[in-house]
Amino acid sequence: MHGKLETTPLRLPSSAVTQSTGLAGLACLICTAACLKLIKLPPTSTVLALWILVAAVAIPCLGAECAQIPRRLQRSHFEQQRRNRIAIKLLGLVGTYALLVCAYWALPVFRHEFESFFSFVVPALPALLLVTPIYVWGTDRVMRDPADGCFMAGLVLLGRFTEVNVPLLRTFVAGWLVKGFFLPFMFDAAYHDVEWLLATDLREQLLASQYGWYELSYRMLFGLDVIWGGAGYLLTLRLFQTHVRSVDQSLDSWVVCLVCYTPFWPLISTSYLAYEDGLYWGYWLADYPMVKTAWGGTILILLGIYCWATVSFGARFSNLTHRGILTNGPYRWSKHPAYLAKNLSWWLISMPFLSETSLAEAARLSILLLAVNAIYYWRAKTEERHLAHDPVYAEYMAWIAHHGLVAKLRDVCRSRGALPSGR
Repeated sequence: MHGKLETTPLRLPSSAVTQSTGLAGLACLICTAACLKLIKLPPTSTVLALWILVAAVAIPCLGAECAQIPRRLQRSHFEQQRRNRIAIKLLGLVGTYALLVCAYWALPVFRHEFESFFSFVVPALPALLLVTPIYVWGTDRVMRDPADGCFMAGLVLLGRFTEVNVPLLRTFVAGWLVKGFFLPFMFDAAYHDVEWLLATDLREQLLASQYGWYELSYRMLFGLDVIWGGAGYLLTLRLFQTHVRSVDQSLDSWVVCLVCYTPFWPLISTSYLAYEDGLYWGYWLADYPMVKTAWGGTILILLGIYCWATVSFGARFSNLTHRGILTNGPYRWSKHPAYLAKNLSWWLISMPFLSETSLAEAARLSILLLAVNAIYYWRAKTEERHLAHDPVYAEYMAWIAHHGLVAKLRDVCRSRGALPSGR
């Protein structure tokens, strides 16, 4: 070794989802949306259109996942035992559906805030109940260890508590809590965006003002994000390897995540963190058309990066869960490209550092937005803590620390003498 320590070179781990998967789904989604506009589907067909768009995301993404699944079938020598296990799984899954329906029926927030979600999902319930036995049978057949969380839930409903694997059951319950909370939020927003898409003359919207391109792009980017995100929550399917590997079960992770969504965020943002004064970037830059165009374009670029991060998940998008480690696309440059892009866009949109009232008011609003940024920083750190239990993510973090965007900027500053050199 000649007195020198040998170090293993850092390696970027392979991504759980390829960029081609997300791009194929994105192309399919855009083409499908264009076809819906060409055939002039009426706004009354919003539910049908939304299901078609979800299918446009699901088919290419799940197709790509299928191509990566090892070709093996698990045949049990104990067919009666296997039939019993499938029956118990079906009991666990139907019991989960029933508990979810009861929660949606009983809790006011779901009854009043997300009515559009129910108009979307209720027509699909007969198909869901029909497909569930086929799905459970097919999944059980290919699983290496078929006694999963669904099986444990069935054992609980049968009262066979001594046979329950508690960690598996806990992950199963936590996974369904995540799905149950976020599905209404995502698809209620997606419903309204699709309704807007069907009812809006896009050409007229584009030409409505000098900055119609900004308004149209802004609305469509967020519509794409919630449709893709909603599809991700629907497609937690072990048969396609898009299932939940683990769920972050620490209290602070759940708190800092859930406060960012309805019904919690409207209360917090209006009562405690209202950093907007009603004067946005278009107002401040009205007399500078070239700067205004560049400013609006920069906001859209940031939101494009935000959506790119969502699309990179393929069929695996969801909060508070580990469904595979992403290392490509925008994740090649940052561990949290979506949070970074979204938080920067808020500074450019609301411009809290400017105020017609006083410099003190501008400082106050800026401090409030910094507090919002701090919430997302905390959220990012809890996600890292959860995913770091996976050696792949630990390797990815080490690679980003040396090759990510922040590391590149640090190296540039050091080369120009702006930062002291050192390890």
